[in-house]
Amino acid sequence: MYYIGVDAGGTKTLFSLFNHEGNVLYKVVLGTCHFMQVGYEGLYSVIKEGINNILENSPVEIEKKDLIVSLGLAGYGKNPEIRENIESSVAKACSGIKYLLHNDVEIAMKGALGGKDGIVVIAGTGSIAFSINEGKTKRTGGWGFSIGDEGSAYWIGNKTLNAFSKEADGRLPKGELYNIVMKECGFGDPYELISYVNEKLKFKREEIAKFSLICSKAAEKNDEVAISIFNDAGKEIAELINLLLIDFKEDNVPVSYIGGVFKSEELIKTPIMKYMNKKGRLKTPLYTPEYGAYLYGIEEK
Repeated sequence: MYYIGVDAGGTKTLFSLFNHEGNVLYKVVLGTCHFMQVGYEGLYSVIKEGINNILENSPVEIEKKDLIVSLGLAGYGKNPEIRENIESSVAKACSGIKYLLHNDVEIAMKGALGGKDGIVVIAGTGSIAFSINEGKTKRTGGWGFSIGDEGSAYWIGNKTLNAFSKEADGRLPKGELYNIVMKECGFGDPYELISYVNEKLKFKREEIAKFSLICSKAAEKNDEVAISIFNDAGKEIAELINLLLIDFKEDNVPVSYIGGVFKSEELIKTPIMKYMNKKGRLKTPLYTPEYGAYLYGIEEK
């Protein structure tokens, strides 16, 4: 048997082809298939394209009967109508192929913790935390960018834009954050940001999320405002974790992490550890989310 593990987040969709032993044979990276960004038809198209790409370009010949597609999709949560629409789109994309459907947190947890009890927090374009404890699962966060997603790249990016506007006005002193935004966006006047965000970027959440990288660069240059934004992001993420830690009886609970925000390393990890209940222990992920999807696949065999 062969397995395609799919990690579908808010920025990109990763497809990895595994053999039964868990070796990666081929990879495909496409744009996001999140229904809130590309619609359900777009979701179908991206999944279909990724599967077809692997079947056509794989170094080994694969028949559909010998394949399981295991997917983890951002946005596949508790809303019945959304679940039904996602399931319909995935079923169409995987026509003739056995498939398994989870949300992106579940496959991230499976990979990060290797199937053991603990907590995984995802802070990418959005944010959500998930726990598994004695067979019971629970989540916090994951409300979407229009309501929550605190501590996510979008949230950090939005806070960065807000800070820039205050520095432009003089409500905050100008610092590295202001200078980097002006330089990287090519602005001659700070008010160009308004049309840049609303007209050029169309206020797309994945584009706003990219401003988190600017915040990270500014923080690395000791910009106090940028450091404060990351501190607040870490506090928000710690709150998601702390609610889940309440249900664990023992100490030293593994808390793993996934997502682009964690590429900022200590800028985000330090405040998380500062505000996280001491019952938890921040832990490097064992495997990738795609590998977690593969693990679900071999269990199905």
